[in-house]
Amino acid sequence: MKQKFISKIQESSLVRLAIFFGLLITLSAGITIFSNLSVRPPEISSINPKIGIAGDVIVISGRNFGKSQNDGYVEIGGLRLVQSSFLKWEDTEIMAILPSNVTSGKVYVVSKNRISNPKIWTNRLFLPKEVKIDIQTVIPTLSEIIVEDEVAIGQIITLVGKNFGNERQSSTVVFTKHGELPPVVALEENHDYDFWSDEKIRVRIPNGAESGSVFVETKLSRSNALPLTLTHIPGTKTFSNMRTCVVEIKNEISDPLASADSSILLRFPIPASAPFQKVTDITTDGNTPLYKNLDGTLVIQQPVDFNNEGQPKRQQTSVKYVLSNYRIHCTINEEQVEKYSAKTRSLYEKFLQPDSYIPADSKQVIAHAKEIVGNERNPYLAAKAVYNYFSENFTIIPEKISDKVNFSETLGKMSGDVYEATFLFVAYLRSLGIIALPASGLIVNNDLTAEPHWWCEFYIENYGWFPADLACSGKHGEKFGVLENNHIAFSFGTKELLPLTDKSTLVRKEKTFSTQSFWEETGERILKYTSYWFPPKVEGIY
Repeated sequence: MKQKFISKIQESSLVRLAIFFGLLITLSAGITIFSNLSVRPPEISSINPKIGIAGDVIVISGRNFGKSQNDGYVEIGGLRLVQSSFLKWEDTEIMAILPSNVTSGKVYVVSKNRISNPKIWTNRLFLPKEVKIDIQTVIPTLSEIIVEDEVAIGQIITLVGKNFGNERQSSTVVFTKHGELPPVVALEENHDYDFWSDEKIRVRIPNGAESGSVFVETKLSRSNALPLTLTHIPGTKTFSNMRTCVVEIKNEISDPLASADSSILLRFPIPASAPFQKVTDITTDGNTPLYKNLDGTLVIQQPVDFNNEGQPKRQQTSVKYVLSNYRIHCTINEEQVEKYSAKTRSLYEKFLQPDSYIPADSKQVIAHAKEIVGNERNPYLAAKAVYNYFSENFTIIPEKISDKVNFSETLGKMSGDVYEATFLFVAYLRSLGIIALPASGLIVNNDLTAEPHWWCEFYIENYGWFPADLACSGKHGEKFGVLENNHIAFSFGTKELLPLTDKSTLVRKEKTFSTQSFWEETGERILKYTSYWFPPKVEGIY
């Protein structure tokens, strides 16, 4: 019987072929099983830090992570980190930025479909805290104001008392005009804080402050107020007609060519801090910000999402701002305007210099500006002379001409759009040694439309910033020293942003309502995509 079976095999080529492929499949399966068994799973030896917060860099040490990330990933507390979170991926070490929505839990590394042993990481915000508050030691008390020089805008005063806190953190010094609104807050970005300790604060009297009262506000309480009378002020600045509006800024991402674990970082601008403007609320459409305020921008991480057919989805992200804005009316007694002090020049040195946006070093600009002002050395009168010249001789085209800026052509024609007129005006002032900056933002119209807008502000010693709006000089009446409550400022000067990683691809935008160095940031896994920023939308005026 056995001999017959062997004979049948020998006689049939089909049978022999079937046996050959059977042996081949068995051998291949064996090799695959052996290969899988030989791949060692990743192993975590340590994580550092073990306790941290969102934004920290976590370092995972161990072995068998793989020489590159490929399809590997890290999971913390059930949250899988997206590709753009990783700063480094090597076989023995992984470095990643912790996202804003990270929670405490187990840390796993997954590589080549193998999962590591777990390690525990804890979010410091979720640690139990025992809070003991002694009212006598937390309520700030203001006992004295020491005046070191003139009591004027930009001058230093010293606040003496207790319980201010050893570090400023989110605490502020607030100036009010006899209880009237708006209160004026000293700002870090304006170099207003010179020194801060638990019993002494040295603070610069901020732009917009007037005679009234001063108090210190910490995260726990507010101090008593002491009176402060400003002197040697060359003019007045009044705020009136406050109104609140809600503005939405939206972005849409479509047609990305990327892997499923890729993401795009959107840099939504945060409205600027100013005496005439208060941001009361900022909300997103469900996307938790990676950073609520990073260099004056709200950073949202938009992962690339795919549908059931494996096609990328069209994704929208929006941010809504609630702002209260005042009308400003400034008057100046020109005879009391002084030259800039050395201290003022050192504080605002960058607003005297040319840069990539402002051609203050152009020979044509320098010569023309000197021709306009002649021998005038009063900064206020010189700025007004240039303003009057632009109002009478520069033709402002309402629509944006193009995204590209050609100041040589603009100078030759003495015409251009609002952006070109404003930035050229600032260049003229800086070439004359006048501290000046462009303000970028929106004008909100009563029909609930908004349009990008730019205006200039220049600095007057012992007074602060003085607005000059060239584009509104004909449309809404002269606006030298007047800023209506329909102006929203998103940036003063320029926002020079830093990317989160050295390998990021940055998307820049010209002539926008926030003059920031870039708006989008992507990693290596995103090869291309389409991004559209909708025109700002006004949802209501109150």
